[in-house]
Amino acid sequence: MGELFAVSEDILEELEGRVDLPVARVAALALLKANRISIGIYSLVLDCLGQEAGALFRVLQEAWEFLMYLRMDITRVNAILDHKIPRAGEIAKAIEGRFAGLRKHLNQHAAHLSFTPDAMGHIVDMSKGTLRIDRSPDAKVIRRNMAVLFGILFLAAGEAVAATAEEHMTEQLRELATRLEDVRDGARGPFDMDSILDATRSEHRGIDTPDAAV
Repeated sequence: MGELFAVSEDILEELEGRVDLPVARVAALALLKANRISIGIYSLVLDCLGQEAGALFRVLQEAWEFLMYLRMDITRVNAILDHKIPRAGEIAKAIEGRFAGLRKHLNQHAAHLSFTPDAMGHIVDMSKGTLRIDRSPDAKVIRRNMAVLFGILFLAAGEAVAATAEEHMTEQLRELATRLEDVRDGARGPFDMDSILDATRSEHRGIDTPDAAV
């Protein structure tokens, strides 16, 4: 995760240096928000609060989808700069709702107070009907949650670079895109990259809990 955070910050510095480009300015803002949210999720997951991190994960997904929306048609930047930002549902439709399942799961079980098994399975032992007051670390769950976080931030950073490149490609952007790919390839050791990509598809639910693993 450290290398991904580092390259995403380098991307932000590059985009900040191109504030004369409307797309770069908007992409930088969205990626910075995604980066900050990712740091929050990272901390919560390490504290064995992966399910609670789902509320932040929902906003991270919105930032990623927003960057995808921008990259697909950079002329949308004009309306965005005029404070006419589409609602999350409208953006989802524009990108053909390809992550609807993940969004639905987070809305139902993480972004709002819910008493569903998926929302409460990590704090209630369903077989015994007792509360799990202690936060016991589960290496498999932490690893899986980190993998999903890595995947979403990686994709968001890539969308920010691609959107800016649509407006004005530079050698620096090419180098940053290559670095992103190198970071992804380097993650094949600690993370199962196929699982990361699977976790970002609509049929998967994202952030795991011990009793609600993907």
